[in-house]
Amino acid sequence: MITAPRSLTPPPTTRTLEAVEEVLALAAEHAALDPVKATMFRHEVRRLTSGKQRWIATLHSDPADPRRADLVAMSERLVADQPGWQTGHGFLTRDVIAESAGLTTEGPDGRRVMRFPIVQPWRHKPDESGFGGDRDEPIYRDVPRPEHAADPMPADWWETA
Repeated sequence: MITAPRSLTPPPTTRTLEAVEEVLALAAEHAALDPVKATMFRHEVRRLTSGKQRWIATLHSDPADPRRADLVAMSERLVADQPGWQTGHGFLTRDVIAESAGLTTEGPDGRRVMRFPIVQPWRHKPDESGFGGDRDEPIYRDVPRPEHAADPMPADWWETA
């Protein structure tokens, strides 16, 4: 007997549907504003809703609802408005990342990984006083892929030595 695939998300509760409707209404209102007012409105969106509520709205909103496109656009703008990211090494601003030639790539486990160059060679070295100079393309360490990863250490590694 063939059955319909099971959804990994539980069906939304009434309160969840109300929260989704609230976020969709805010997204529609955001889409109708000019860019300057929309920037100020996004501060209110952050104050009135939580990140989890906005995520739940993307999870449970109907793809056929025209407000969903407004929700996605508003979410992208909220992310773009962030001045930086909190990492294990502290708060990194966009300026620090750009000055350091940082970039993001997909890691071996599918997550986004922030990478910084291991070398930034000179194309033309600075003069004796340290002025001038032209940097060449930065060199990044290769990200190991699962198929190229070293063999895992045996469980009883002390016995194999």
